[in-house]
Amino acid sequence: MLIAESIIPWTQEWLWYWELWLSDGEWRGGGVHPGELTIEQYMDHINNSHHKPANKGK
Repeated sequence: MLIAESIIPWTQEWLWYWELWLSDGEWRGGGVHPGELTIEQYMDHINNSHHKPANKGK
């Protein structure tokens, strides 16, 4: 896989969420900090979440 198809799009998306977070303090990028949730709780959160990941060009 080319870096242009993996790292670059991921970085672009992360920076988008970072800029939004800087503007209002609300993180919209999903994920959790280590130790906040068990893997089971995290998977339940992802499966029941209304958060839709950004279209990755597909």
